[in-house]
Amino acid sequence: MATSEKSVLEFITRLTYNIDGISTSLKLYLSQFFTFHFSNSLSVDVIQNIENKKASRGYSNNDEIKSAVADFSLEQRAWCVAVIRLLRKEAEATAERKWLNRVDGIAKDLEVVFDLNDDLIQHQLSKIEEEITEYQNRRVVHVQLRIWPLALDFIIRTSVMLIFGALQLDLSMITALNISLIPAIVLLVTYVISRRDRKYNMLLLQSHGGLHKFRVQFGISVSQYTWLAFFLGTSVYVSYLLPDQIYTFAFTGLVLYFFILLRFFRVGRIDENAIEQLVESPGAREEYDYDRNDEEIVQLETKLNSFTSRLEAYVLESALFGALTFSGFLQIMASDLVNFTDLENFAQYIFNTSRGLMYFDPKIVNAGLTGLSNKVSLLCLVSLESLICSGFFLAVIASRLRFSDVADRVTTSLNVAKTYNAKEEAMLSDRGASERDPRRLAHLTAKVNEQLHIAALALETVNPIMTYMRYFRNGGIIVFLAILVSSSLFITSVLGWVFIALVGATYVYFNYSRLNLSMRAAYLATRIQFIRKSILFLVISNIPVVVSLILSGTKYWALASSLMALGYVTISLYIFTWLTLAAHVDEEFGDIESNTNVVRAGRWEFVKYTLAILILLYGIGMAFKELHLRGANETITITLTSLSILMYFVGYYLSKIRWLGVMCGVLLAITANGVLFKTLHLDGANTMLLIAIVGLIILIPVLIFKRSYFHRLFLRFTITIAILTISIASGLYYRIELVASHHTTDIAPIIDVQSSNFADKFEIEPSLIPEGLRKCDWYIETYGSIAYTGVFRDVTRNYYYYAQNQVELQKSNGVDKESLRNARILALKARQIYAMFFLEDELEDVDETIREIDELSR
Repeated sequence: MATSEKSVLEFITRLTYNIDGISTSLKLYLSQFFTFHFSNSLSVDVIQNIENKKASRGYSNNDEIKSAVADFSLEQRAWCVAVIRLLRKEAEATAERKWLNRVDGIAKDLEVVFDLNDDLIQHQLSKIEEEITEYQNRRVVHVQLRIWPLALDFIIRTSVMLIFGALQLDLSMITALNISLIPAIVLLVTYVISRRDRKYNMLLLQSHGGLHKFRVQFGISVSQYTWLAFFLGTSVYVSYLLPDQIYTFAFTGLVLYFFILLRFFRVGRIDENAIEQLVESPGAREEYDYDRNDEEIVQLETKLNSFTSRLEAYVLESALFGALTFSGFLQIMASDLVNFTDLENFAQYIFNTSRGLMYFDPKIVNAGLTGLSNKVSLLCLVSLESLICSGFFLAVIASRLRFSDVADRVTTSLNVAKTYNAKEEAMLSDRGASERDPRRLAHLTAKVNEQLHIAALALETVNPIMTYMRYFRNGGIIVFLAILVSSSLFITSVLGWVFIALVGATYVYFNYSRLNLSMRAAYLATRIQFIRKSILFLVISNIPVVVSLILSGTKYWALASSLMALGYVTISLYIFTWLTLAAHVDEEFGDIESNTNVVRAGRWEFVKYTLAILILLYGIGMAFKELHLRGANETITITLTSLSILMYFVGYYLSKIRWLGVMCGVLLAITANGVLFKTLHLDGANTMLLIAIVGLIILIPVLIFKRSYFHRLFLRFTITIAILTISIASGLYYRIELVASHHTTDIAPIIDVQSSNFADKFEIEPSLIPEGLRKCDWYIETYGSIAYTGVFRDVTRNYYYYAQNQVELQKSNGVDKESLRNARILALKARQIYAMFFLEDELEDVDETIREIDELSR
């Protein structure tokens, strides 16, 4: 059967495609019909192969035609002639009379050659027309196109740029990666996924009747278009910042790249539920009776009037806001407040700030932000926002033209439907007329249904138009609000925050129910996913710490410090999330988190969430301390002190024996205070940690054996605190960091270097300074070539703090030459280390301290 179908397809394509004067549109029409007709027995690839290769050579005479159809059945021969008649019928309105006569001649010649009667040909022609009607009315399957490959591409490019900037690598290499490697990776991943999705779609359609019975349409939403514009605009702007500045090539290349990904590597799966609904729904359009068509007319008119009134409101407010903002732009340009030089400087400031961020150069960033902070730059920003705002509103007005065409078609169809409906109602009111001519009544009802169907289809095309109008209108309003906020900065920044707060409050007020439902659903989904994958999230939260240890002994030590700070935040965020989402009810304990004791449960919720917040703040404080930011010690002190107080309540609520729980809370409070003293290097830290460790070692077995008296969360909490306390007291993490950064397990001399160079030791006993400096020189000679390690950081910080303290002390208590001499020696040693690693900001600070010492020494 398949071979016979191939022969029929080869014959008809060779015959029709080689008719002199046939247009490409007619060839496309025949190709679509052939694909639909032969899809039951042949694959699309086979059909296209026959069209491309076999149909390139036509038949030279009737004898060759007879030889080609020798094995054809009578129906197949009649089908071929019917195709020629179909081609003639399709071309009647567009083709010339001479070409139509030529086609008629070919059809007659075939009838003679095939020896066919007209009834058989007409029968085949009727079947073909039914197939075409079925093809044109086949069900449409809408598939939401996924643009995550473009998001993946953007994330990879951004990550590479940030890595190059953070590591101070040659940014000119990014261009080569953006052109070659990154697109290759994304295209390969997208090809694999798109091939898998295409196979899934084909199998799904095949299981529901075949591919030829459906028309698949891929769609992109408005939000996806917004992301595409963001990816394109940001990528082009970054290419402008790069040394090559090939932004013109980048724009052209990215547009082509996006088109290839979205057109030839489509990612998206058909929703099986949508297929089931299409298959179960009737194929033909719904027919209305005498009463239902009246209701449908009213509904369509109501929809049209609603769209029209909304459109008029959009157009009116767009005209007003657009004219207002554009007049403001012209007013600013016509005044003497801003000139073209100011606009060029404004653009240059933005360029410099962006490039400084990309190169991780704080000096350039600060200089650019300083230039953007004056009133002239603010006025330039307002003028730019005004131009963008007027552009958005102009797009709304332009969209009205498209709506007018559709509205005219809908209005015409409704008017025609109402005309036929009036005649129908007249016949129904005259009972004799409807009984005498029932066919006339049925004809009028069919006409009404036909016009209503046309109007409904036309009205469906209004939805995307209104969507885009609403999108541009909302964009214009948002930019207009940005203009108000920017303009309020001329008076005071408080007014700008007031505008922002009012906008947020208004949005929440009008969308409270929807936002509340969305947040509750998101909270539930987040909670389920976190509990399912808590181990994975724990591993992810520790990744920055591991990477920091790996980089700590390399030339990327600055990045290692930032990653360590990030690690403190991610780990504390994980604990915060675990406490708020995954600290479940302990049914065996049964005294809190239950409906039997609402007051106690509410108090425990307050304690639990307070505990989670304090742990998160402690992690942020440790990150601040790692980055040497102000407020770190204060944050750590407040959070750990509050945690020590909170431990009493934790023990109280998580224990059935209240006094025992409070005693456990005392032990946990001592642990928190010990960690605080250890972090701030205060006396008594080791003693408190030792007491805490011994107490926890005794407490944990008690909690295990007396399981029924304690909440399961209390046991987990105690074990975790015990592990952390032991690691802090033993300096485990610090030792691991030393091993990783120095690439040696013999770290005792390194620890001795640090302990011999504490600033408080020098203040108590200045005679220890020479020995400390000797050990520091040994460390510089041994490890000075690897990186700016934590030992260098702590030693120089101690030297600098000692020198500064001596300066302040000498200013208030009088000059002591010996103390100033020691301070200058330590400051010079700190300067030597800073100069080794090109730390310019630190050099400036220590030079200022040396100058102050010299002035006091005079």
